[in-house]
Amino acid sequence: MQKRLACFFALLLGLALLPTSALAQQDKGKRPSPPASTNCGFADGKTITAERYLAAARRRHELWTEVQRFLARFDFLLTPTVAVPPFEVGRPGVKEIDGQQVSPLGWIPFTFPFNLTGQPAATVPVGMTSRGLPVGLQIVGRRFADRTVLAASAAFEAAQPWAERRPAIG
Repeated sequence: MQKRLACFFALLLGLALLPTSALAQQDKGKRPSPPASTNCGFADGKTITAERYLAAARRRHELWTEVQRFLARFDFLLTPTVAVPPFEVGRPGVKEIDGQQVSPLGWIPFTFPFNLTGQPAATVPVGMTSRGLPVGLQIVGRRFADRTVLAASAAFEAAQPWAERRPAIG
């Protein structure tokens, strides 16, 4: 998991900086600053070397190959959407799960791999926690099978209606 997370960060930050580094030189001071939560990513991105970026791109291809092999045998991969129950709005994430320290994206280990590999994925409500907060099921499909993922999501929602169940607010 740590290799996949490092790959995700290297690619995300490297790609984010490619256009911004050239633009920053062109119109210095003319563009609004990104939010503080993004700034830390840009600062980290400046440390990514071409070698590290290319290694991450190779790792992404390896992950893509693993996912393709799996989905050649199965129509879908079903996962929880996130690794923790919902938390307060505005909180940046969780720092530990079950007493174990996690990285900044440690609470979303099931979603970012498919952002890396380009698989279509959808999240549907699957139930509620004991506190009455929603829990999601992620449905991941084969590359370019967006309609199939959406059809599976609709079928699940039809079999497991949730529209009337809403968490209490406030």
